Amino acid sequence: MQGHPLNHIKKAIEFMNDCYNQDYSIEDIARIANLSPYHFIWVFKEETGMTPHEYMMNIKIGKIKEKLADKNLSISQAFSLCGLDYNGHYAAVFKKIVGVTPSQYRKTIAR
Repeated sequence: MQGHPLNHIKKAIEFMNDCYNQDYSIEDIARIANLSPYHFIWVFKEETGMTPHEYMMNIKIGKIKEKLADKNLSISQAFSLCGLDYNGHYAAVFKKIVGVTPSQYRKTIAR
């Protein structure tokens, strides 16, 4: 492995931020970080305090919040633009992270 693992994690984080709405696997991100998937997950959690999946969900939820500010988009469209289906599972993930449902969130930012 070349360089410090933190530099590789930074590359992976850049990729995750740039490609939040695309489909890719943990293996794909680990490859960008030049680490095995297992080692990548371990180093990522050591450096960020969360798993790659948790980190990615936080990125996606942040982007959904931005999209919900656009009243021309339905909630379903906002989720879709961020690579998620608007369903019970992801609505629950949104509520867990944000503290309110997507529709409640939209109402609070409409003020």
